[in-house]
Amino acid sequence: MPQAEPRVPRAVPSVDTMQKVLDTLEEPYQSLAWFVLVTGCRIGEALGLKWGAINFEDKLVWFLTASYAGEEHLTKGHRSNKPLYLTEAEISRLKQIKSLSPNATENDLVFAHPEHPDRPMTEQNALRCGLKKAAEKIGIHLTWHQLRHWSGTMLYRAGVKIDVIQARLGHSRWQTTADWYIENHAEGEREAAKIASGLLEAGK
Repeated sequence: MPQAEPRVPRAVPSVDTMQKVLDTLEEPYQSLAWFVLVTGCRIGEALGLKWGAINFEDKLVWFLTASYAGEEHLTKGHRSNKPLYLTEAEISRLKQIKSLSPNATENDLVFAHPEHPDRPMTEQNALRCGLKKAAEKIGIHLTWHQLRHWSGTMLYRAGVKIDVIQARLGHSRWQTTADWYIENHAEGEREAAKIASGLLEAGK
């Protein structure tokens, strides 16, 4: 078998570091980054999200449309066929965001352009004006995709099953989640070494 190119593990910011990024961000970029982190959604899915896709009563969000470079697209079938569960705290924050636009309809964007509410933000503009500036202030480099990557890694480290993370990130195959969206960490590797060693010690 030909050897695959080795993949260099990415450094994953700590929870404290990511909170500092959020605290540094201004609105609407703070809420946008928060939403990507807590849901693990793609940046295009967040930018294309409309109020009608959020079920406040049942605490669900459906990713039906996505926006890239300002153009709306339908999401893939496996993504649009299953909603994502939200917590009461997340629903409460989304309600607060909606209260800032009291005349918003179900067809209006949740994360609209700050200067042109009838238009979506572009991912590049949101990166340049929001996330990149905040990350640089605390000395790290971040992209929107890395926030999604961070979400998957932290869920895995917290003990969430891989198939649940797969569904939450909207992947059609769990292998994609395992291979590209989860990073191991030194503490976990050391713990695995202790467990493996202890198995042999117990047999003496």
